[in-house]
Amino acid sequence: MPQKLPVYHFPENPIDPAILDAFLRVDEALSRLDERARWSPLQAPWSQRLLFRNACAAMHTQHCVVHLDDLVLLDGHAF
Repeated sequence: MPQKLPVYHFPENPIDPAILDAFLRVDEALSRLDERARWSPLQAPWSQRLLFRNACAAMHTQHCVVHLDDLVLLDGHAF
């Protein structure tokens, strides 16, 4: 006897309009923050901190353990 396979229904727009509106507001706020940060005296340390966070995230995505010694050296511009 053949098995009945489940039938899936995919909606026309899978993203709820309320969530989409929230994403658009966050995107606009980040764009404004980037523009303000471009001319801020704190731009250089902030971008260094973002690079630091990106390096940690890259190591986590590769399933590597992030060693505290490496983080301290990276933060101290040893590389």
